[in-house]
Amino acid sequence: MKKKLIDTPLTDDEIVDAMVPPVALTATEKNEADLELAGFRKVRRDALGKDEQQLFQLRKLRVQLEEYINTDQFQPEKNFGFFLGQYIKAAKRKQVEFAKDVDIHRTTVTNLLKHRKKPNDSLMIRLEIHSGNTIPAIDWFKLHEMEKGYEIRTSKSLREKERAFVKHSLDVLD
Repeated sequence: MKKKLIDTPLTDDEIVDAMVPPVALTATEKNEADLELAGFRKVRRDALGKDEQQLFQLRKLRVQLEEYINTDQFQPEKNFGFFLGQYIKAAKRKQVEFAKDVDIHRTTVTNLLKHRKKPNDSLMIRLEIHSGNTIPAIDWFKLHEMEKGYEIRTSKSLREKERAFVKHSLDVLD
């Protein structure tokens, strides 16, 4: 078979028009399409078993956590406690059940969620194991590290407190 070649060069607009069919939906058609897509997604989601749904939620949380860590922009409302709460929700556990699962006291879970207590390395490893290695301990650590860096950068009271321990600071020009 021979292919017929076009001798005249095409503009970028002509190429786009040839490759992408024009779609102009009215507001009503767009709403109908959105509803149809939502219905399709619900049917697919309902077809998943409970274990598959839980794995999907955990993977979704891992992606959100990794994307947040990679932004390098700490947001105080998205601290360790926030993501821990999202994890407990994705794992479909109650706080008391989760505390038993990872062998910590239930008040420790509450204090972590309310940002009254800092996580230790053991907890981050237990979270990795609890998630079936879906969310690595290093991601929890990086999140905590971001939070700690933010606190060090922004805490004026800590700087004033620590200033009392420095006897002779260097007079260095920036």
